[in-house]
Parts: sequence; structure tokens; C-alpha cells
Amino acid sequence: ACVRTTVAMAWASPGGTARSKQRGRLSRPRRRRVGDALAALAQEISALESCVAAVQEASAPETEPASPPPAAEEAASPQRPPPPPGADGPPDDRPAAAAGYGYALDEDHTIRTTAAIRAMAQDNAVMRQNVSDHDAVLRAVLAEVRRLRAEASHMKHLCAQAVDLQGALGSEVRAQEALRREGAQLAARNADLLALAQDALAAEGDVERSAFADGLAAENAMLWRLVHASRYASMMSSAPVQATPIPTRKQRLTLSSRSSHSRTSSGGDTPPCKALAFSQDSPPPKLVGAVASSDIGDADAGAAGAGGSSGSPRPAAS
Repeated sequence: ACVRTTVAMAWASPGGTARSKQRGRLSRPRRRRVGDALAALAQEISALESCVAAVQEASAPETEPASPPPAAEEAASPQRPPPPPGADGPPDDRPAAAAGYGYALDEDHTIRTTAAIRAMAQDNAVMRQNVSDHDAVLRAVLAEVRRLRAEASHMKHLCAQAVDLQGALGSEVRAQEALRREGAQLAARNADLLALAQDALAAEGDVERSAFADGLAAENAMLWRLVHASRYASMMSSAPVQATPIPTRKQRLTLSSRSSHSRTSSGGDTPPCKALAFSQDSPPPKLVGAVASSDIGDADAGAAGAGGSSGSPRPAAS
């Protein structure tokens, strides 16, 4: 009964209550081991209780002898046990011998009871130590479980943060790739624009030169038309046939006026040319209407001023 009370008090302590509350959270192997230890402890307690009960039953007839019934005395009268040592002596020595025998029995019972109590006390101390050890182990297990749970929750939080960081990193990588592609497109467009600008700069001089050459060719053609017109006029003047009178005009065109008119019509001053060689054997152009007659009059005037020379025409002062 003392051992059961001690164990109950140990389990009723705050540690035992906390352990009983946290028992459902332990793993199955640990709960199985704890159950086995508790079963072994219960077996030891029951063995100690049976031992104490046996000792009490053995000491009960000696301390409190029960009077046998009359029928039992009559049945047991023919078979009376042998008297204790010293009972065969004189009648005066029998009470002393009975008293010595009872004292010896009491001393023997006391020794056995004391030994049993000492063994029970030792077993009780061992069981208390075992219970305290089990309690300490369970407390350590519970502390480890709490620490592992805290670490698991922290790891879950870190995993969530890692997932968020991976998503942000993926978006940054995609944005970087888009910027790289845009940079490559801009570089290609810049190269195309530079090539177009260089081509435009290189072609600007060609356009000017082609315009200048076209202006020179137009002026040369006009001069050769004037030369051929003067030749034709000289040929007509040397012929016996009388030329028809040329109607006068308010303003006569000369070579210099024609050249200035060609320069203004071409859109700018034509730079002078140092040496131009053209073919003088080209056929004369066909003269049509009043323009041809005016050209012929101009050619006659130039031929009269030059003394009928057949060289290159010289522009007259306007």
C-alpha cells in the first residue's frame, strides 16, 4: 500500500501530469517502451505486496493465536503434538519453558519481518529512482520534441521564403533576357542607321556632280545649237537668194544672256569649266518657226562683228 501510494504521488506530481498530457504526442515505439516499463513496475509492486501478505499471514497465528473449536480439540486430542523442550521436567519448570519457546518464536518472526521490511524499503528506493529516471527521460524527450517542432516550423517558413525568392529571381532573369534582346535590336537598328547615314553622305557628292554634269551637257548642247545656227546663217547669207527680212524684236538674246538664262533655269550658278572639248562635226539642229529665225539673226550679227570668221563663237556684250 505504501508503494502504491508513492507511485500514485509520483504520477500525480506536475511532471507526471504534464507527461500524461503529452503522452498522446509521443511516438508509438516510445509509448510502447514506457508501457513496458510501467507494466514491469506494476509486476514488482504486486510481487512485493504478495510477499508482505505472506509475511503477515505467517506472523498472524503467532501474535494472535485463535482458540480451536471443541470438535477440533476432541479430534486432535489423541494426536497431541510433542511438548516443547523442558516440558518433561517437574511441574514448576513448565511455564518457564513455554515462555522461552514463545520468546524464541517472537525473535525469529521479528528478524524475518525486519529483513522483509529492509528488502521492501530497498526495492521502494530503487523503484523511486527508476521512476525519477523515467521522468527525466520523458522530460528530455518532450523538450527535444518541442525543439524539433520549432525547427520544423522555422524550416517551413524558410522554404516559403525560398519559393518567393525563386519566383522573384525567375522574373528578374526573364526581364534581363528581354532587356538583352531589346539591346541587340537597338544595336542592329543603330548599325543600319549608321550605314544609311554613311551612304547618304557618300551619295550627296555624286548627286551634286551628276547635276553639275547635266547642267554642263545642257549648256554645251545649247552652244552647239547656236554654232550650227550661225553656220547655217552664214551659208544662207553667202547664197544668191535674198533672205527674207527677219522681224525685229524688242529684246534680242545673245550668247551671254542665253548662258545666264540657262544658269538661272538650272537653279544656281554653274561653276566655270576650264577646258571642254566637243565634236564640231555634229549635224546642225532643225530650226522651227520664229525661234530659228531669231537664232539666225543673232548668228548674222555675230558673224558681221567677227569679220566672217568660222571659228568658235564669242559671246557679245549684252
